[in-house]
Amino acid sequence: MNKKDMTFEELRVNREEFLRRYDVQKQFRECQLSWDTLMEIGDDYENKCYGCGRKNQEYLGEYFEIIQAHIAKIASFENVHSYRFRIKRTGSLLAKIIRKSAERGDNGFTVENYFNKITDLLGIRILYVFKEDYWSVHQQIMAEYENQLAQDVSIKLKTGDDKDMYKRLIREYSNARVDENKIYRSIHYTIYAKKDAIDKYPRVEIQTRTIFEEGWSEINHKLVYKQNIESPELKKTSDLLSSMVGACDSVGTLMKMFYDARSLPDSGRQESKDEFTEETDNVTRVIRDFLLQK
Repeated sequence: MNKKDMTFEELRVNREEFLRRYDVQKQFRECQLSWDTLMEIGDDYENKCYGCGRKNQEYLGEYFEIIQAHIAKIASFENVHSYRFRIKRTGSLLAKIIRKSAERGDNGFTVENYFNKITDLLGIRILYVFKEDYWSVHQQIMAEYENQLAQDVSIKLKTGDDKDMYKRLIREYSNARVDENKIYRSIHYTIYAKKDAIDKYPRVEIQTRTIFEEGWSEINHKLVYKQNIESPELKKTSDLLSSMVGACDSVGTLMKMFYDARSLPDSGRQESKDEFTEETDNVTRVIRDFLLQK
C-alpha cells in the first residue's frame, strides 16, 4: 500500500486526515458533495470489491469476479508475456470524485452512478516482449471485445515517437486514435464489463505495452505520479528513462529481425539484408538522439 493510502474504515472516521493526505482539502470545499454521500459511495464500493472478505481486505466481491472472468479470456491470447490486474482503492476513488466534482462542477455523483462516471475502477494490463507484438494482441482483443468498446482505442505515444508502426491499426480500425504526450506509452481499450448490462457495471480499462515500457511505468508511478513532490529532477530523470526505454525496444526489434532471418531461405536473405540496413539506421538514429539529449 502506498504510504498515503488509507483504508475506508480509517478515512471514515478521519475526514480531515483523508483530505490532507490525498491533497483534496481545497476541492472538497469547492464541490457541493456531502461527506455522507461520499461515505455511501465508499461503503457500496467496498462491498462490491471485497464482498465477504471486506474485513480482511481480501478481494471476494463481484468486481473481482468481473476482473477474473476477463483475465481467463486474456490468458489464452498468443504473444502475451504476462498480465496483471488493478482494482482502484476506495480512498483513491473518493479523492478522484472530489476532484472531478470541483473541476467540472459535476455534483451528480451518487451511489447509483459513480461506477459509470469513473471509468478506471477496474484495470487489466497486458505485457508483451517485442513492440511488434502489439498487432497480434490488438487483433485478439478486438476479436473478443470490439462489440464491447465504450471508447475509441487510444494509442498513447511519447511526442517524437515513430507512428508508422501503428498505421495498420489506424487504417483498419476507424475507432483508433493517436494521443501524444511527453513521456507515456501504452495502448488503451475501455470496454463495458458486461455488454448486456452496460449501465449496471463499471467499465474495464485494458492497457497493453512492452515489458520495457512497464518497467518505466512502475518506477514513474512509485516515485513521481503518486507522490505530491515538486521535483524537476525526478521528472527530468523519468523522461530520460522513458527515452531509454524507447531505444531498448528499438534494439529488441532489431535483434528479433536478425533472429528471424536465420530461418529464411537463401532467396529471401538479400531482401532481409536490405531491411536490416534500414532498421539498423533507424535504431542508430534513436540511440544517437538519446545520447545527445541534455
